[in-house]
Amino acid sequence: VCGLYLVLSRQPQQQAGQRFSRGRFVLAMLLAAALAVGLSAPQLLPSLELHRQGPRQGGLSLAYASEFDLHPAYLRTWLEPHRYGRADRFQQSPGGGAAAGFAGVEGETNLQWEAVAYMGLTPLLLALFALLFARGRPQRWPLMGLAVLSIALALGRHLQLGAILHELVPGYRLFRFHPRFQLYAVVAIGLLAGMGLDELTRRVAGGRQKFASVLGGVLLLLTVGDLYVHLADHNGSAEVTRWTQPPDSVAAVQPKAGQPPPRLLSFDPEQRVFLRGYLRSGGWSHSV
Repeated sequence: VCGLYLVLSRQPQQQAGQRFSRGRFVLAMLLAAALAVGLSAPQLLPSLELHRQGPRQGGLSLAYASEFDLHPAYLRTWLEPHRYGRADRFQQSPGGGAAAGFAGVEGETNLQWEAVAYMGLTPLLLALFALLFARGRPQRWPLMGLAVLSIALALGRHLQLGAILHELVPGYRLFRFHPRFQLYAVVAIGLLAGMGLDELTRRVAGGRQKFASVLGGVLLLLTVGDLYVHLADHNGSAEVTRWTQPPDSVAAVQPKAGQPPPRLLSFDPEQRVFLRGYLRSGGWSHSV
């Protein structure tokens, strides 16, 4: 969306002055895309080779690929990140049994770290301000389009969009966990929030640079405080020595003199090891 805007819009060309014609500008965009492909080739080419040899070589079934598609109810977590619980807090039910910290939407398969894309209330309000009042920034509409498209891709089968893309877009059936498309919405809204902050300081502070700096600092502190309250303890902490010293399991797999190194085999189709560790720690914010 943003690339198409850059190619079709006259504004970047005008900003570049008379040095670039439209044809040269389009050529520059194509060269930039080619450079991006070249820089990512060390990751893309081995991944493509791995796909040819792995279980996804023929593509995933629609049901399997869309299993984790974002349910529309999770859009509420853009405002309430803990609306459906917290995966970092594994609590005990009143009857003594274990109760999942993240309950999710009933009947859906979702993970909190995939479904929740909370970025704070202040950026959302600033982005809305930019859409309403930053009329001198035509870039805001392509960014809004990118955010809407990203959310639509994350919703997938709930908009029937996933089935269409699964059939028509080459390579789309190789991937799942479509809620990760929310990342592009976060980037787009972040850029819109920057435009909103710029427009707000221009309107409120005028030419008073000191006042504009204070306003920007206050809004930044509000955002940091918001994210700290809601997300700071998502991941637990441990003593530094827990990370700098090898665990006991290292000694168990060290090769002994005169013997070949041990062969390790990981076979846990039902994720029992992972789940047992999660249960023992009481959620990922605690130590096992």
